Amino acid sequence: MRVSPRRVVKHDASVEPAKLSRRWKKQRARAVAAAKISGPTAVSCTKDNSFYFETYKCPEKMRDVMTECGVVDKLLEAHVKRLQDKAWSIFPYPCIGMFEFVKFNLPGYRSYPRILSLLRSGGVYLDVGCCVGQELRYLLSHEGIPASQLFGCDIEPEFLEIGYELFMDAPGAMRLEAADIFDDEAWTENEMKQRCAVVHAGYFLHLFSYQRQLLAAKRLVGYLERKKGNTIVGRMIGSRAPGEYTHPTVGIMMRHDRESFGRFWKRVAEETGLKLDVQCDICESTVRISHDGKKFDHPPEEKATEITFSITIV
Repeated sequence: MRVSPRRVVKHDASVEPAKLSRRWKKQRARAVAAAKISGPTAVSCTKDNSFYFETYKCPEKMRDVMTECGVVDKLLEAHVKRLQDKAWSIFPYPCIGMFEFVKFNLPGYRSYPRILSLLRSGGVYLDVGCCVGQELRYLLSHEGIPASQLFGCDIEPEFLEIGYELFMDAPGAMRLEAADIFDDEAWTENEMKQRCAVVHAGYFLHLFSYQRQLLAAKRLVGYLERKKGNTIVGRMIGSRAPGEYTHPTVGIMMRHDRESFGRFWKRVAEETGLKLDVQCDICESTVRISHDGKKFDHPPEEKATEITFSITIV
């Protein structure tokens, strides 16, 4: 039997690169056509394959390079922006519109060292109007406060769900649950009364008229364990001209200056039978400027300020 010699294909240096490219494309097209003729299993994209891995963990060096190239920042910014839009569609609070819900304000309070001391001594922390629960997660992950001491509530259950999306975690030992603190049947009224060392009310009290604010403040005081040093802390919009103002989305908001704020808490103390020490820091500027230069401030006639406060049992 005569055997044909093997055909050896040699590279011809005289052939132009463009012709080689066209030749390669034709060969590839013939291979694909042959695969289709022979059946779908010849070239299959099934993931049921020993060399297709379902999970991926980013190696440290790859993560470092991705961070240096800006990939991590861009992905995080897109993640936050998507959830901002989702939260805004639920209710257009200014803190959503200006990304306050992804800031950790608690560590900037003058009373923060005392807050940590109370919590590290086993005290219970309740965040009222916690939005997506960002401050709670800071205490849990950054300060190491046990989840069993941390509680949060918000009137919008969807905000709590967005919090799980934002931080890519799931419900666990830290309790985050919807509640309307004005509702006598709310879980906060049934389970948190006189139990807390720290109650946080960030950008919360200013959402109400004077009378509603008074009721809210008495609810907050009611959550404190009757023990010296236990405290309510928070932040709110105030005014150099105290009074009720109408916000386009929130409605009627009571805003205080230092004197009216002191009188307000004196009344709360009298009506709750407690002796309270009132401390507040007032910032005269409420300007916010976005990353791309968009500027927000309250109308000048409102003479808006920002108050950071602590109300402590003495």
